[in-house]
Amino acid sequence: MPGAAMIANILVIDADQLVVQLLEKALGKAGHKVTAVGDPVQGLQLLDEHVFDLVITGLDLPRLPGLHVLERVKALDET
Repeated sequence: MPGAAMIANILVIDADQLVVQLLEKALGKAGHKVTAVGDPVQGLQLLDEHVFDLVITGLDLPRLPGLHVLERVKALDET
């Protein structure tokens, strides 16, 4: 249908709770399904269990660098 907006399944990973809340609110208001976590390890578990259309992540994360998260996303996309 022309002009129909796509509803995306989005994963947000960021240690800054304010960023997470703002993205959840804005993206949810736009009609997207948003899953948000502050822990990158939990985010990687979600990536293994679910399919996401988009992953938004911070780079300065506790326990695991954001670049590692992006590498995992890229590897999953190549399979």
